[in-house]
Amino acid sequence: YWKNGIWIGLTPLDATKDSWVWPFFVSGSDVYGAGQNTDGTGLIVPGYWKNGTWIGLTPLDATKDSCIWTLFVSGGDVYAGGDYLNSLGVNLPGYWKNGTWIDLPRLEPTVGAGVSSVVVSGSDVYVGGICPNSSGVWVPGYWKNGIWTGLPPIDPTKDAKVEPLVVVE
Repeated sequence: YWKNGIWIGLTPLDATKDSWVWPFFVSGSDVYGAGQNTDGTGLIVPGYWKNGTWIGLTPLDATKDSCIWTLFVSGGDVYAGGDYLNSLGVNLPGYWKNGTWIDLPRLEPTVGAGVSSVVVSGSDVYVGGICPNSSGVWVPGYWKNGIWTGLPPIDPTKDAKVEPLVVVE
């Protein structure tokens, strides 16, 4: 990333493998970059960079890919939203709070869901994302403290999604 016109490189786990960095979050003088790295075995592992140093998060299944798509810092707490593949190949949504995984419920237990943003306001944790309904249509919405609220799509027969979620008090 560039800071004041100066390029700041982030170190990957393995320079011969892909790494991704998604949204950045600035808290005080600390710069966080949410992302994932490919390890030496080709597995995608979750984590984030804080001031250029990689902080890996423990995948829930060490044999399956895990991804971070968003990050939010509140006080001293780091919330990293993403998903991981279970043994059936289903993306399970949730977030890591200070390295501890918190599952989020899905509308259909056998179908995956996605996380796109995390925002903390006071003691409330809002996670924006998508869940497919029983017809297979991706429904936009958010989890507030783990409880899903679907938003009405413009066309209920077409997929919709939530991108960065903003909470205004």
